Amino acid sequence: MNIIPIYKQGKNLSTDNPKAFRPVALAETLLKLVETVFIAKIRDQLERKLSDFQHAYRKGRGTYSAYRQLHANFGKYKKF
Repeated sequence: MNIIPIYKQGKNLSTDNPKAFRPVALAETLLKLVETVFIAKIRDQLERKLSDFQHAYRKGRGTYSAYRQLHANFGKYKKF
């Protein structure tokens, strides 16, 4: 993996100052492909094992989906 320094635009820093650059890692294309496949497999395995009540850190879910699920469940038990 190669690390290339990229100059930070608009920082008014001298090019002699190391803080004027940000390190950017250039990964090989094959490495990126393997990483993408690996992450997809892990995500698929985790999705099968997580509860339906787990909303955080899941694609397409969040606080709003948790609220909707909570609201729907309370509606089932509402008695008048």
